[in-house]
Amino acid sequence: MDDVLRALVNVHTLLLDKPALAEAIAAANLLKEEKKITSHSLALVLVHDLLLSGGIQAGDGPVKQAILRHKTRLRSEWQRLKIKRGAKTDGEMALADDVRAGRSWAILFPLS
Repeated sequence: MDDVLRALVNVHTLLLDKPALAEAIAAANLLKEEKKITSHSLALVLVHDLLLSGGIQAGDGPVKQAILRHKTRLRSEWQRLKIKRGAKTDGEMALADDVRAGRSWAILFPLS
């Protein structure tokens, strides 16, 4: 059950940070420079893991290596976005005004 809950929380945080992560990926020209990364969704998940989850947990392979080659650039673009948006922490980058996000979080962790 803990693995299922952890996966749901990871998906939820990924969806909250999706616009900021997509902007960082675009600013780093990741998809243009790395032909091995063919899916924008895969890039979102791997960049989320790299920047916000303490490292990519996937096994070693060509896609992971492609992301890791751009680690410094992705981190610098993420910091630029934080400064631009006035966020002090990574958590503040999430869409706080997204009504759907708050509702889904309440479903995962009811107060009563």
